[in-house]
Amino acid sequence: MKRLLISLMSLSLVSTLSTGLVVSCGKDIDPDSTYKTVLTNVEHWVTAKTMSEGDYYTLANTNATPLAGDEYGRVFGDLFLPKKEYSNSDPTIGWHDEAKKEWKYQLRSDAKWYRYNGEVVRNITVNDFVNTARFVLNPMNASPVYNLWADFIKGAKEINTEALAQKDKDDYDFDKIFDNMSKSGGLGIEANSNDNTVKFTLTKNTPYFESLLTYGVFAPLHDEVLVNPNIDKDYKLGYYSGAFLPTNYVQDSTLILDKNNDYYFANKTEVNRIRELKVSNVTPSTARTLFESNQKTLSGFVVSINDAQGWEKYVGDPENPNKSDGMTRYPDRGGGLGSWFLMFNYLNQDYYGADPTKQKEAILKSKLLQMKEVRAYISETLDRSQWAKYYSSIYDGTSDISSQLRNTFVPPTFVSGEDGKDYIDYFVDSLNSQEGFDADKTQEGKQEATRELLLDGSDFTRSMGLGASSLKDASKLSSQLTKKAQELRKLLKESKDEDIKSYFANDNASVQLIDYESPDIKTSVGQNIGLMYQKFNDIENNPLKVNVTYAASDQEYTSKSTSGYSDISLSGWNPDYADPMTYLSTIKMDGDYEGYLRMGKLFNYSTYEEASNGGKLDASAAFQALSNAASLNVNSAIKELYSKVILKDKNDSGSGQAISSLFEDRFNYTKQLVEADNKLTSVNSDRYKEFSKLEAQTFYSDYYAIPLLKTKPKYQFQVTYTLPYQLSSYAYGVSSNKYFNMKMTSVLLPYDELAKKQEVFFKELDEVKSDKLSHIDSYVWDKKADF
Repeated sequence: MKRLLISLMSLSLVSTLSTGLVVSCGKDIDPDSTYKTVLTNVEHWVTAKTMSEGDYYTLANTNATPLAGDEYGRVFGDLFLPKKEYSNSDPTIGWHDEAKKEWKYQLRSDAKWYRYNGEVVRNITVNDFVNTARFVLNPMNASPVYNLWADFIKGAKEINTEALAQKDKDDYDFDKIFDNMSKSGGLGIEANSNDNTVKFTLTKNTPYFESLLTYGVFAPLHDEVLVNPNIDKDYKLGYYSGAFLPTNYVQDSTLILDKNNDYYFANKTEVNRIRELKVSNVTPSTARTLFESNQKTLSGFVVSINDAQGWEKYVGDPENPNKSDGMTRYPDRGGGLGSWFLMFNYLNQDYYGADPTKQKEAILKSKLLQMKEVRAYISETLDRSQWAKYYSSIYDGTSDISSQLRNTFVPPTFVSGEDGKDYIDYFVDSLNSQEGFDADKTQEGKQEATRELLLDGSDFTRSMGLGASSLKDASKLSSQLTKKAQELRKLLKESKDEDIKSYFANDNASVQLIDYESPDIKTSVGQNIGLMYQKFNDIENNPLKVNVTYAASDQEYTSKSTSGYSDISLSGWNPDYADPMTYLSTIKMDGDYEGYLRMGKLFNYSTYEEASNGGKLDASAAFQALSNAASLNVNSAIKELYSKVILKDKNDSGSGQAISSLFEDRFNYTKQLVEADNKLTSVNSDRYKEFSKLEAQTFYSDYYAIPLLKTKPKYQFQVTYTLPYQLSSYAYGVSSNKYFNMKMTSVLLPYDELAKKQEVFFKELDEVKSDKLSHIDSYVWDKKADF
């Protein structure tokens, strides 16, 4: 999901277990149909305070969303009722205008707020949706979901901008600002208590808006959340509206979610309890051994390809698997919408610390990462397959290249235009038209990119930099890697920047970049991540080294990785809606990954609006304005950013002023991305062409970040006491984390019986794709809105 960061832990264990675990532990006697899974700590209990998928493993079950997705990937009404005229020609839940810029929904009359112990507080009202706007747009709340509101809801950005401008005044009153600016249609969310409706007016035509409503970003908030910040950290203070209630939570120990029998879809909730258990020191065989233990600590698991004993016992040949009881083979039917990539931290937090040695190191590392040549070198020499094979080795045969590799951020076939082209086709065209692009830099003459070179499973980043033939010849590959290292070292040694030049005057000097990771992955996927970096470090005379530092605890990992102490971060992103903007907006100047990239810390701005003076300045003028503002700052560290840290490596063609190419590239990316998003709303092919041009430039000209891998292998084998394909398969939002439709079994069903159920499901899925009105669950759909 766009606003849901995927953690390495979730990819290596939790997410693979999230569709089938039953555990028995703790002092309480669990009721029948207790579903037990691996604990994911909850960092935030307020939906508007998180974009973490770890939090939404829980919040998706405790807090209802406006809309949701069913097992067929079809949207249905959750808090909002479906309109009367739902049809194949217009399969939307709410009313909308022709341009799909205005949307209206009617709230269910039986939706309620509950306390953790099941106490009914009151009915949810349409004004509770306005509460969410009031919370998110208040800059004092630092809501991580603000960007979605700013991108889509009319007037949201303006309210937040005005609040930021006034927040230091003695008479600052956000509620007054909000009330004044939101009245008379100034904010694109209107609550009508007379007919119990909520109307959204958007910043642009948005045919995919309903996919956004399947996420918690627009979920309602109780009034008390606006005045009591402690609710976010204490589950007993929270207000809940979903199928389950958190009756007990001990961090790093256990979480119990009990069925909410008063929930409006309670009859669809067959699971009576979810119990989550803390699992430490995870290895590839952990889930299986817990499953096979006498206590049957887990009654479901995903067979890991790295667990040789388990794989042989349960799977064997993935194309013709063992017919193990309780096992279902889940094929990857969509290529995997989750994309992992590597980010650079452009200003380590140590720069602001008191240790002069660490500050000096932070300055040097920042300067190096500001250099496009350094980022290109890492992109073109890092062997991503070393990590990716943790998920794909069994499917790769004798190839050294992982089938899990991904060469784009937006998945290759995520969307298609009116001309029949997939997104990857636009991307290839954009690359080939890019000035200076060469698909194989080792050959004479320009080499063109092709669809095959860019599709998942191709090592395009190294093929481009080291040559396709080198990837098939170990000796040639070693020679090319050494040559690359020598070229970079020479460049650094001859740098115009004195810090870089003096440091690399020593022919053996190298700079160490740190990747902070969770201790929970150390004995599993962390092994492969370490191999990836070690192979990079082993390049002869490499001027750069990358090493993993494991935090002492999950809390320390979260603190270090989100506070700017990790020079390199690995992260994954799932989409919110069916448009490339769901990915590309995360890496703009004030995008969702700003806390990791830290461009604002380096150049001393908070938002693109601030840096561009509301869009009035070009990149050069914005850079000079920020430089002038920093020079007047009373904080010496900020004051010296533009004189001691920022590389002014380019002369602006217009003003002749020295500016940062990194700043110019990201400023122009942000400006052009926002313009395309707002203006190119009629013809998808035009929109995708512009988006692909900007993405191609980001990853293969600016090397701002590095694409890594997709999240799903060819197959996933699950052994579980639950029926397959009952949970949501909707690609967006948080519905896939909801358990209310789960169906459990008392025994492990025979493989062939499960395979038949799978066959029936795929047949029904095809029928739903052809006819949205087929296989409708009357219990969910019968109650309609008044329009």
